[in-house]
Amino acid sequence: MSDYLLSAFRTALREMPGSIRALAREAGLSDALLIRVRDGERGLTRETVRAVAAALRGWGDRCHALAEALEQDDGPPEQGGTDA
Repeated sequence: MSDYLLSAFRTALREMPGSIRALAREAGLSDALLIRVRDGERGLTRETVRAVAAALRGWGDRCHALAEALEQDDGPPEQGGTDA
């Protein structure tokens, strides 16, 4: 894999909104594998890239849907004027 892709992989692991363990679980990979690739102890494969990209995209899609639901203005009026 290219140096650019490895750099992008490391950036994704550093900046993602979750833990490596959660990402690995979502991607169907072991967290040890992701850590070894990040640390240069294992090579980055296309399969790992695809699994991690799909997991990150899935998180993003779910987060986007949750944000949309929160922003809907169709619910009943708030009572009490305080946020829970």
